[in-house]
Amino acid sequence: MAKVKCGECGFIAVRVLKTRELIETEDRIRCDGKISGVYEYLPICFTNGIDVKEEIEILRKSANDEPTQDAIGGFISPNWAKHIEVLLNMERECSSFTKWWQGFTPKEHKEMIDREAMLEWQRKERKDDKKWRIIELVVIVTITLIAAAIGWIARGSN
Repeated sequence: MAKVKCGECGFIAVRVLKTRELIETEDRIRCDGKISGVYEYLPICFTNGIDVKEEIEILRKSANDEPTQDAIGGFISPNWAKHIEVLLNMERECSSFTKWWQGFTPKEHKEMIDREAMLEWQRKERKDDKKWRIIELVVIVTITLIAAAIGWIARGSN
């Protein structure tokens, strides 16, 4: 499996605070890790391929970066954006990776994959169906020839 980056994946999402909707992670967030106050402070892997919160915590601890209280009473690392940037640009193996197409939400990326899988299944079904129709035709022709031969033999013996 090839190494990929979360920042290049169509399944990395951010959640809008006001609506709770998961949306596409903007290009600037993918580049610098800075998430504005419009979104929750952590990106999300739409397919749960990785636990973003756990991985950010590992990065924070390895950098000896102690969290401080933020404006809304929570605790957040002063280097949070840097940890997100590292996470999004870290190479890893991921079976859920799908190339990011700008302008599409993670849900739409999933729908594209599902649609392609359905089309592939339909192509395979058509190919298999064609094989069975050929086999069916060969069997019908064979049975017809055998029946004709039996009829011809039966008429010849009279």
